[in-house]
Amino acid sequence: KTAYFLRLDAELGNLRALLEWARGRHDEGVTSLRLAAAAHWLWYGLGHQAEGRAWLEDALTRGHAAPPEVRLPALYEYGNAFRVYPIDRLEAIAEACLVLARDVGDRWYEALALRLLGDAVFWRGKYEQGRALIEQHLSLLRELGDFFYTSMSLTELGRQRLAIGDRVKAVSNLKEGLAFARLTDHLSAQSSSLLALHTVEPVWARTLCEEILAEQRAAGHERGMAQSLQTLGQIQMAAGEYTEAEETLAESHHLWQQMGFQLWNGSGGGAAGVLLELARLAFMRGQYAIALDQYRICLDLGHIMGFHGYLANAHLWAGYASLELHDFVLATRHFRDSLQKWPGPYFRPLALAALARLAEEQGDNSRAARLYGAAATQESAVQIAVMMSTSISHLGRLIYDRDVASARSRLIDLEWARAWAEGQGMTAEQSMEYAQAGL
Repeated sequence: KTAYFLRLDAELGNLRALLEWARGRHDEGVTSLRLAAAAHWLWYGLGHQAEGRAWLEDALTRGHAAPPEVRLPALYEYGNAFRVYPIDRLEAIAEACLVLARDVGDRWYEALALRLLGDAVFWRGKYEQGRALIEQHLSLLRELGDFFYTSMSLTELGRQRLAIGDRVKAVSNLKEGLAFARLTDHLSAQSSSLLALHTVEPVWARTLCEEILAEQRAAGHERGMAQSLQTLGQIQMAAGEYTEAEETLAESHHLWQQMGFQLWNGSGGGAAGVLLELARLAFMRGQYAIALDQYRICLDLGHIMGFHGYLANAHLWAGYASLELHDFVLATRHFRDSLQKWPGPYFRPLALAALARLAEEQGDNSRAARLYGAAATQESAVQIAVMMSTSISHLGRLIYDRDVASARSRLIDLEWARAWAEGQGMTAEQSMEYAQAGL
């Protein structure tokens, strides 16, 4: 797969010429839709999200009257590979895909659309409905005999169940997903399941991660090694083994670069993914100036890729690094930019907590208490957000607990309780409007 991606990367100029040629054909956009949909993994896998998204958008606009069976793959890939935000837009795209798939009798795309819709619904806080849709998706995948997509979907279902406290079923889903991921060499599913399992069975997950890495080294599986090293580095970081984590992540970064994955490989890996972890490691070590410089590099890469989730993440933690350096103007700018890129309610509580910390540093302790209260009303969403990776979980929890305790110490109990209750009484929309006021 690595050789496949890199060979195609060398042909990007020809692909662009072909897509431009297709735009001139008078065929209701059919050729453009087929080409743009077929090329989606190249854009995503090599970190060219912005360009791939633009080609798909153009094809969908020009091919609005194309047959539904031709529009369906392009519409699904637009929603899935690039995770269109805001979430309500993603949900609308997923619903449209599901209708199209059922209209044309395409069971494969029906299964994929159910997963996309389930994720969107879950991220909006409709947890039971989201899980029910993903279970329908899994049932259909099993019927179709697919193991590759099943591995990732079981992993996501396990992470969702873990996030809302259903630990027994979560571990069962995660371990089954991990087994399928190893069977099909689905590296991103393997990494995601190991990181999630590490939060509940740390010794078991770490031991298995090290065993998988040893197997990949013996087999000369460079892409697998790069992904497993990145996963192990995050596990080491969460354990406070910062020197070991730095060495592990550096080796992963070198491998990604050596293979040509300078940006993002579509599964959280690639050199850009490791740089985000190295910046977080510097933050955890208290090296805030170094972390801020590394986050700036990540932001440059994020703009090249056009990947909103990556940009939002980098802006958030650059804002925290700026706070630690007492640069409140820069912190405000980064938090504002993170909100503009934020992929919806999936990360909202982290954004609220970040702006609460900013208010605290600026001496507005009542505002800080309201924002912390608003963040605490979405505890399930907080758990979902920190499940993005072990390192985020460890760092996010440490910072949140520390900052809440600090803000609470600056107000008398009655004032804290009143402001906290006001924050808890806000709706999600009200809390975000309040959080952004004055930025």
